Amino acid sequence: NADQADADGDGIGDACDMCTDVDGDGVCDAADNCPTVPNADQADADGDGIGDACDMCTDVDGDGVCDAADNCPTVPNADQADADGDAIGDACDMCTDVDGDGVCDAADNCPTVPNADQADADRDAIGDACDAPEPPRLPTATAECKNGGWRTFEVFRNQGDCVSFVATKGRNGPR
Repeated sequence: NADQADADGDGIGDACDMCTDVDGDGVCDAADNCPTVPNADQADADGDGIGDACDMCTDVDGDGVCDAADNCPTVPNADQADADGDAIGDACDMCTDVDGDGVCDAADNCPTVPNADQADADRDAIGDACDAPEPPRLPTATAECKNGGWRTFEVFRNQGDCVSFVATKGRNGPR
């Protein structure tokens, strides 16, 4: 060892040193999972063989997305799906709220249209905001069209249209 190199500064020349430890953490470089940064505990949360102290991409769930950017760092979700846009991945989101009304989709009676009040006038378990409108009531007898009655149906231009609708059993539809 003509140059007397001692990379780890332990007083034993590199040529004779059975345990070079450049970072001085007490772990020989050959076994050190982070040989240039001290990490005596050798922690490696994602099990990739690179110590946490020098791992630029810790990925605990192993989904290929670094924990710092992972919207669900403890559950694998490589697609990073986040249907409700709350920055919590769907894979670990306990309350997905696609319409953003503050009611979790699993309990929302109208999960795609905001309706925080969950109003359901007809009590059919479909929120009023998603309920199809009731079809208009139409006359079944010509008497319902007379004396201005045609106006109550809101689909006829005049009494004649209303009477024609009843007489043809709906074939001459409302205009």
